[in-house]
Amino acid sequence: MLINMKTIPKKLPGSALLISLLILTGVFVAAFGAGFLSFFNTKNTDVYQQATQARLAAESGAEYAKLMKKGACTAGNTSITVGRSRANVEISCYDANNLLFATSTGILKNSQDVITVDNLPYLNSLILFLKADGNLIAFASSKDIFVTAWGDASSETNDAGQVTAANQPKLIKNALNGKPVLRFFKDAPTYLNLTAPVDLRDYTIFAVYKFTDPAPANPLYYYLGGNAQGVFGGGSNFSDPNYNYGVYAGGAVNADDVPLTNWGIVTHYKNKLYKNGVEPSYNYTGTASPLTFSQIGALEDNGDPRWPFEGDIAEILVYNEALSDTQRIAVEEYLSKKYNINL
Repeated sequence: MLINMKTIPKKLPGSALLISLLILTGVFVAAFGAGFLSFFNTKNTDVYQQATQARLAAESGAEYAKLMKKGACTAGNTSITVGRSRANVEISCYDANNLLFATSTGILKNSQDVITVDNLPYLNSLILFLKADGNLIAFASSKDIFVTAWGDASSETNDAGQVTAANQPKLIKNALNGKPVLRFFKDAPTYLNLTAPVDLRDYTIFAVYKFTDPAPANPLYYYLGGNAQGVFGGGSNFSDPNYNYGVYAGGAVNADDVPLTNWGIVTHYKNKLYKNGVEPSYNYTGTASPLTFSQIGALEDNGDPRWPFEGDIAEILVYNEALSDTQRIAVEEYLSKKYNINL
């Protein structure tokens, strides 16, 4: 189950707020079990400070204190050994509950404030915004952290989630320029289902990822997948031994001459593509449009995953229009600076 902040009333009296948040907490603990962890942009200092200030200034501060004693920070982590590990977990829970408190009272608007802090250069027509350094719901199991939900930071709040433990990607900390990434595996496979399918007639899609299969057996590995169509980030291109990436939706645009085993920023249009700001030589067999996808990390084939992705994903941005060169370059430069990837 995913959080949709838009469904929580903006103004609640203290007792009603506490009850609402405890209901949410109960749902999460029941769904995900012991070891539950919640990350709501806790890596972003500016957002955390806004949330903390909002909590301290709010009239319901006393009710928030009760939440801290009875909420997910206690109930969800009873199996964690007392000591430094438990202290670190409780700090993470404290940060997360600050943001949950602030967003649920309307003091901090979840999506738009996150976008503003990220300094995205272009917000119009942004319909999907997934980033591994925020808006995650995850739980710790042994030494690994598994992601159950990846929240959409755009105004659409089209969150992606996975309730089956065996199919959940891992959260890898400090993987790229000090920032976390989501790691997907083809063998499980690991993938997330979007709340609603994304249906595009025109589009610009940005992705920061690294393909990690050294000897791809499948021709295509999809990181955005619909029913027999989607955006792929690696593969053997059938008879071609080089790595292959692009979009397939009836027509196709793909390149197979640039390895993707290093981190890169890939930009997809329905009729062209770019890698690290450069337009490579690519194959074009007709406009890849309309494009519909409903899964992150695999091609959706009548509800089942097919040709799943093998690699790490740091960020995905989807616009429902073809951005101009000026707009595209601005977004690529934003991603380049954030992840220290040269254009």
